Amino acid sequence: MLDGEKFYVKKTDESCFKDRDIIFFAGKEGARGASVQWGEIAQEAGAVCIDNGSDFRLDPTIPLVVPEVNPEAVTSKSRFIASPNCSTIQLVMVLHPLHKAARIRRVVVSTYQSVSGWGVRAYEDLLNQIPQALKSLNKVSFDPTVFSCSMAFNCLPHIDKFTPDGYTKEEMKMVLETQKIIGDESINISPTAVRVPVLVGHGESINIETENKLSASQAQEVLSAAPGILVMDELNKDNPRHDLLERTYPVPLDIRKPEYQDLVLVGRIREDSTLKNGLNLWCVADNLRKGAALNVVQVGELLIKKGIIHS
Repeated sequence: MLDGEKFYVKKTDESCFKDRDIIFFAGKEGARGASVQWGEIAQEAGAVCIDNGSDFRLDPTIPLVVPEVNPEAVTSKSRFIASPNCSTIQLVMVLHPLHKAARIRRVVVSTYQSVSGWGVRAYEDLLNQIPQALKSLNKVSFDPTVFSCSMAFNCLPHIDKFTPDGYTKEEMKMVLETQKIIGDESINISPTAVRVPVLVGHGESINIETENKLSASQAQEVLSAAPGILVMDELNKDNPRHDLLERTYPVPLDIRKPEYQDLVLVGRIREDSTLKNGLNLWCVADNLRKGAALNVVQVGELLIKKGIIHS
């Protein structure tokens, strides 16, 4: 039951893919994942597959697509298309227009990722922890299969497994997926991924070094013109900012507003005083919508727009 409407779930078999134009894959990854088990069968049945999982994102034969960034990656030959990680999507949405304008050399990004990025169990576990934490931070029970310690009123610089070089798999996804989507492996990216006690909505603090000079006002203009982005600074450009409580930047709760829920919200655009050609900015996006479900739907719409699939 969803929004009062009843839906029926059918066990997957080969007949599910007959006469289907598009198949969306989500859920488990790896050998037991849907796209690994059924992807080839769906393609053989004539469907175009769009995968929200990570199994095929770095496969050089499979396009990794954010429609606002690299729609050219989808062609009539595309039978299987991958959608990036949630933190990657909002990052490339911001980096791509700036890269076209001034060529990015280096990025340092720290993420503030909500618990829903892990899944519903993490979401529910945080809600269960909060009443306990309000009584005593020393007596908070948590699910050790989800978090390494209590999440309530805490921050964990640990998302996914650690790699031998000390980074996490989440951080390396951001590096490799970003380079693939933008099409430039020369962009150096240094990420730190942090889980924060927010239910939905990821934030990212991004430091950018460019080859060519780009002022804060120029960066604001570039981003304001980019599809899928709303620059909050621009909405408040006449604000003198004398009031410390006057907000001219996005926060995760903003994505609850219908007019913002499908956008990447950007603010605090400023020049980095320690670099010749440097910028700092902050962005927020709904990790469940643009960071996942919305992006795959937009890929499907792109297939129709290009005439690859007929509506």
